[in-house]
Amino acid sequence: MTPKIVMDVSSIQYGRGVSRYTKNLFSALSKRKTIEMYALGASLRKYQILRAELQGTPAKNNHLFPIPDRVLKSMWKYGVMTPDRIIRDPSLFHAWEYLPHTLRIPYVVTIHDLAMLRFPKSAHPVLLKTHQIIWDRIKKDHAHVIAVSQATKNDCVELLQLDDSKIHVVYEALPKEQRIVPTKDDILKTKKKFQIEKPFIFFLGTQEPRKNVLQLIEAWKDMKKEFDLVIGGAKGWEKMPVEKGIHYVGYLDPKDSASLYRSASVFAYPSLYEGFGLPMLEAWFHNVPVVSSKTPALVEVGGNAVVQVDQDDPHSISAGILQAVEQRATLVKKGTARLTQFSWDRAAEETELVYRAILQGKNST
Repeated sequence: MTPKIVMDVSSIQYGRGVSRYTKNLFSALSKRKTIEMYALGASLRKYQILRAELQGTPAKNNHLFPIPDRVLKSMWKYGVMTPDRIIRDPSLFHAWEYLPHTLRIPYVVTIHDLAMLRFPKSAHPVLLKTHQIIWDRIKKDHAHVIAVSQATKNDCVELLQLDDSKIHVVYEALPKEQRIVPTKDDILKTKKKFQIEKPFIFFLGTQEPRKNVLQLIEAWKDMKKEFDLVIGGAKGWEKMPVEKGIHYVGYLDPKDSASLYRSASVFAYPSLYEGFGLPMLEAWFHNVPVVSSKTPALVEVGGNAVVQVDQDDPHSISAGILQAVEQRATLVKKGTARLTQFSWDRAAEETELVYRAILQGKNST
């Protein structure tokens, strides 16, 4: 009998990293002939977007409701509209941030990182409480977890005291919607839009302490005669200095992001903590050398395709950037090769193995 897997897809509507992960993994799993995937999600304002994002998957298996996602999750507390009640005879539920209080089928939860515990001051108290509830539930139920890196798995064991044998590492990949190749005109328009004239170092991420942007700025000061610094991503709660040569370009649409990656001299990623490090894959796709910190996930995912630096030492970061510029051709070649090791087809295959291990009542490492 073909297993019926229900996945919570509500996160797709939010346009975050977990949104792209959910969309791409669900799409890849839906193409597999050995399991049957069912989507369960809700949105009031973005209902049509949610439906559109799931085009290409079997419509009869998509159970989407035009109500706020929080309402659906609230109903789960009372055993209403839960996965095992909406879909007939489901085999397993794949969750992210929420679980029904009563669930009559096995489940697995994907954990991307534990930044909220590593950096509790950066976490909203309500959001931290929500996650703590599901973490406690996983531990109580001895449930299975999919971690997107060995580093995240190690954090789950250390910080949540979860059973090592129940945590399965499945790497994610570069989302298809981020595989945009900009034209020369696109690049020129983007650079003109942001008034970028000099060669530049590129960073992409929220301006918050764990992204270590202030140390990157200190490192850039050693080379600001040669390079500008372009900082993309949402404005966070960390105060950033205003200085000539630093371009704060804010949240970027996919085309502008691709153009900046493609035209950068180096992509710098000196983060203090990550669960995976997806921007490195995006940089490799755009043939840009990468400088990264020595935090566990970035070392794991980056392999030999990056220049690793001491994230606490601006001089180490600046030296790494200059090294990456000098070794550009070699690093681009290594990055291209490294990128091929991460694919959604592989992620889907390994995720299905986790599903089957759970359904067979076995532990799989």
